[in-house]
Amino acid sequence: MSIKENLKLYIWEEVLCGYGCGIAFTLAHNTNEARRLIRKKLITDGWTKHYKDKYLKPFEKRPHIICKPKVFYSEGGDS
Repeated sequence: MSIKENLKLYIWEEVLCGYGCGIAFTLAHNTNEARRLIRKKLITDGWTKHYKDKYLKPFEKRPHIICKPKVFYSEGGDS
């Protein structure tokens, strides 16, 4: 079995909220791995420097898990 097998797309919406909310996603084998990868990336990129709980807490919610082909998009808004 290769490492690419059994990967799923994990998506969290309404996260990383500042002036507006964003979306975060990762390819992983399970939810725990997905959360670990997201946490590591957010820490590396400085999201948690001042408000650790504010930015990491939303990732405790259950993500959308995509394991079959699916199309989705997010429309941009006017500013």
